[in-house]
Amino acid sequence: MGIGGQIRNLFARLTNKTAALQDLAVAQTNTTWTLGGASPRFTRVAFEYSTDNVNYTPLGEGTAAGSKWSRTGLSLSTGQNIYIRARGYYRSGSFNGSESLTESVRNALSPGQPRPMPPSMVQSPRPTVRRWRVRWFS
Repeated sequence: MGIGGQIRNLFARLTNKTAALQDLAVAQTNTTWTLGGASPRFTRVAFEYSTDNVNYTPLGEGTAAGSKWSRTGLSLSTGQNIYIRARGYYRSGSFNGSESLTESVRNALSPGQPRPMPPSMVQSPRPTVRRWRVRWFS
């Protein structure tokens, strides 16, 4: 078998000038993994949820739509740090006899109830104007 004009036996180095692009977006009711460029084409994607980035709970399989994989119908908890992990599986190896995976983890703070601003941060209706005079000494 030849690659790049050279005969190869089982191994070859391939180069790619196109970057693999991805974005994992998280909302309370859904999560979407958008892929582009030289990203692999997955046969399936699984989404998982964690509060400590160590122990994960399955959220379910994603649904493909073009270059996006989505999981809808979620009810993620609010007011805490969460981690969403997307794992994409694709066939590889000789005669597609192996399965590989690519994963992406997104840390997101799911918004909870809005917190009232402390009184010290509330702006007065009339702003205070301060003037400074700087003198340079040589």
